[in-house]
Amino acid sequence: MMKLHYELRAEDVIQYYLHMSRKSRQFNGVVKKRQIRLFVLLFLLAIVYSFIWPVSNFLVYIAGSAIISFVAAYCYSFYIFNRIGRRLRKFHSKGTKKSLYGYKTIEISEQGVSDQTDETLAVKYNWDSIKQVYITSLYIFIHVNDFSAIMIPRRAFSDRHAWEEFKSALNSY
Repeated sequence: MMKLHYELRAEDVIQYYLHMSRKSRQFNGVVKKRQIRLFVLLFLLAIVYSFIWPVSNFLVYIAGSAIISFVAAYCYSFYIFNRIGRRLRKFHSKGTKKSLYGYKTIEISEQGVSDQTDETLAVKYNWDSIKQVYITSLYIFIHVNDFSAIMIPRRAFSDRHAWEEFKSALNSY
């Protein structure tokens, strides 16, 4: 049995939303389509520009335009996730979900996972009800059902050994 005490902050919740956006096939499909459209648009604009003001070396110009269009389209995904993060920070700064944050106590044992926030009663989840566990470099996300997850930041652990021990305990269950 392992027990953790930590503070869940708004930034942790935002990182969870961003992580799930990156994992979503549907969302990534939309971003890829937008990247392709941006690439085509920029490349076509470069070609139109070359006809309006002729360039001396057309092949070098087209190759350079293709590279610049590709880099701009690739960076578009960073812009999208940055924008999502800003909107989530703005939403959570309004304080609409204060019950989501606060001091948490997480306990894992052979029976399952227990989650308690501040003075609320502990909620126990059996291992059978755990849908999935995502482990990133800074977080552990335990999906207890289709609609909610337990978010554990790496800062909740005293050192790297405690982090690794908790991860191995999760994997064993």
